Formats: sequence, structure tokens, C-alpha cells
Amino acid sequence: MSQKTVFRKPGNPTRLDQEQLSSTLRVESAGLPEELRPYDSDARRAGPTNELYAYIRARGLTFLRHALNDACHVRLCVGGGRSGSEGRYPGIIEEALLAVKHKKPLYLASVLGGAAEQVVEALEGKQMTEDFCRPTPLYRLYSNPPVPEADESTRDDRTIDRAAIWKEFAETGRQRLAATNGLTVEENDELLHTPVIERMIELVLIGLSRLRPDLDR
Repeated sequence: MSQKTVFRKPGNPTRLDQEQLSSTLRVESAGLPEELRPYDSDARRAGPTNELYAYIRARGLTFLRHALNDACHVRLCVGGGRSGSEGRYPGIIEEALLAVKHKKPLYLASVLGGAAEQVVEALEGKQMTEDFCRPTPLYRLYSNPPVPEADESTRDDRTIDRAAIWKEFAETGRQRLAATNGLTVEENDELLHTPVIERMIELVLIGLSRLRPDLDR
């Protein structure tokens, strides 16, 4: 069996889990943007209740999601929490956003509700709901960061603008979604709203089968 590499969230690794899975799984830390690495130790010492820790962790989560986006061939977004995220946006929403921005094949399903359902609503051009990426204390930290950053390559990652990302999904729409994931617009419409998990899986596999020649390159 080949070994699989996964990235873990910022924080302490579970050593026992890594040892037990070491023959098939290699866990790597995604780390932090270069500008923030000098602050990592101070943030850890300050602890979870400190603003520096909260900001560094949120920025680390975005950095991790970039690494995951680069490592994967396609994205499947289902369910996901709408609140309680320690990142600038709920994980599913930020992962779907990165897939759209980088034209990564994206499969979306609202069968489990959650954050993925909100992305579906945005893609279909519906009005943004009040609970979409509801403001958290991180909004203030991103407006007035506890550490300086000037790297232009991370500029977009240092903003929180829920209206802008809703608009990004809306402008992507069903046509552009279909243009990248191997499904027709009609098949994507079914995937977005099917209440049957088995049908969701079937549709994703259909899309992947059509993309396979390109993914194998």
C-alpha cells in the first residue's frame, strides 16, 4: 500500500495517531506564511485566548487550505459548519472559494445543508443571508492586525469581505461550475439539490470519469 500525505491544521500533532498510521500515512505541518513564521512561538506561548494566537491561527488555516488546494485534483464540498470557525471564513466556504479562484474542478451538494448549502445558494444568484460568514472578533483583528504584513502574494488572504465572496460565487454561477467539473449544467443542478447521498456519489463519479484523462497527466 502506498503512503499518503495529509496536511494537518496548525497546532500540536497527535503523536500516537501518527505512529499507528505511519505505514500508510505521513502527516506534515502546513506551517505559516513566511512573514508570520517569526511570530509562531510567541503566539503559542500566548495561548488561545490571546489576539496574536487567534490571528496567527486564522492566517495559518488559510495557508493550510491553499496547500490542500494545490495538492488536490478536485474539490468536493458537502455540509460544513456555518459558524464557530477559527479561520476568517468557515472551512467549506474558504475551500470552495479557493477552488473557484484557481479553476479547480468543484463538486457541490446541499444534501447535508450547512455551509455548502450557502455556497449553492450564492452560485444560484440568491440574496446573501444574514448568517453567511457571520462577523466574528476576527473581523477587527484583520482590520487592525497585531503584526505587520507586506507580502503582496498574501494580500487577498488578509481581508475578510463576506459580500465579496458571495458575489464571487454568484459570478461563477452554474455555467462556469459545469465548465470545469465534467458535469453538464443539468447534472450539476441535480447534484446541488439531490436529497439522496448515493445519487450524489454517482454524479461525482460521473464527473470524475470524464475528467480522468486530464487528471492523470
